[in-house]
Amino acid sequence: MLSKLTPLQQRFPHMNEITLLSCEFEISAFTPSLFTEHQILLPVKLKKAVPKRQAEFLAGRFLAKCCFNQLALPYQDIINAEDRSPIWPQNVIGSITHSNETAACAITISKDIQALGIDLEYDINIKSCEDIYKSIINPTEEGLIRATALPFNQGITLAFSAKESIYKALYPLIKQFFNFDAVAITHIDLDQQKLILTLTKNWSTRFKKNHEFECHYIRFKHSFLTTVTVFN
Repeated sequence: MLSKLTPLQQRFPHMNEITLLSCEFEISAFTPSLFTEHQILLPVKLKKAVPKRQAEFLAGRFLAKCCFNQLALPYQDIINAEDRSPIWPQNVIGSITHSNETAACAITISKDIQALGIDLEYDINIKSCEDIYKSIINPTEEGLIRATALPFNQGITLAFSAKESIYKALYPLIKQFFNFDAVAITHIDLDQQKLILTLTKNWSTRFKKNHEFECHYIRFKHSFLTTVTVFN
């Protein structure tokens, strides 16, 4: 069910202290016995879940286990909190993402890093894009995206993924949800594959309005992988 691991951190110059792996998986080839085969815990709450959900969970935890191995760390089962966010062991910062039978996981134990978020999104189709893009971006962001060479649906996919990455990075620190309008894309650099994300309101006492973050990305054939790293 799981394909060969692909290390990706070398594609991100800012991730030299982060282990980032991806793999592909086939939902049609999934069986619950794979949890036992890979020595990964199947949570009680997922035992009645559909195969797709179980396969996604397995792929993410399989990658996490591989990241732990690369860092010479003993693997500990990573269960989900009530809000479905992963609970990482003490002194480990990580992020997991999956979409369309592709998964990725990033882990670090660097004391220089406070938070980490990654997100993988396959291209939103053109019709769906026209229906939903105004819920993802504001008019200024729309102007930035339309000024790039990206097809508009790819630009919206990138915007969606970038905002998911910042939320996934900051949520473990602030434990509060925000809508997409709480952060804005204020710069896009396709050559460096980098965005600047700016908070439009206070998220916490530390992460306040106008706080800027770099979001780096990789463009695959039909998808984007975005990353946000929050340094101490």
